Amino acid sequence: MTLLRLYVVTGTIFISVLVYAFIVVLVRPERAARMSGDLLQAAPYVVLGIAGVLYLAMMRWAQVPDELAPQAAAQQVVIQAAMAEVPAVLGLAVYLLTGRTQDFVIPLVGSLVLFATLAVRIPRVALAIRRHLHRQWEESKRR
Repeated sequence: MTLLRLYVVTGTIFISVLVYAFIVVLVRPERAARMSGDLLQAAPYVVLGIAGVLYLAMMRWAQVPDELAPQAAAQQVVIQAAMAEVPAVLGLAVYLLTGRTQDFVIPLVGSLVLFATLAVRIPRVALAIRRHLHRQWEESKRR
C-alpha cells in the first residue's frame, strides 16, 4: 500500500464520521423513530463500552513493534481507522432509533478520541514506509 493510499483510505473513513454528524443534523429528533424501552435506554452505555474495548485494543495494537513490514503496518492503520469509526456508526443507529442527540454525540466523541490516537501513529508508519521505499530504490540503483 503506497503512502497516498494510506492517507486516502484513512481520510475517507474519517470523513464518513463527519457525514454521520451531518446526517444527525439533517434528521431532526422529531423525524427519528423515537422508540423506547429498557434495551434502548442501555444502548448508549453499550456503545461506550464497545468504544472503550476498541480503545484498549488499539492501544495494545499500537505497542506492536514498528519493525513490521511497511505493508503490514499500513494495513494495521487502515483496520484501526475502521475500528475508530464503529462507535460513530453505532451512535448514529441509536440516534435514529431514539431521537436523542446525546445518543450520537457521546459515541462521536469516542470515535474522535480513537481517531486522535490513530493520528499519532500514522506519521510513524508513513516514515517506515518511506524508509522502506528508499531502501528498495537504493538496492535497485546498485544493481
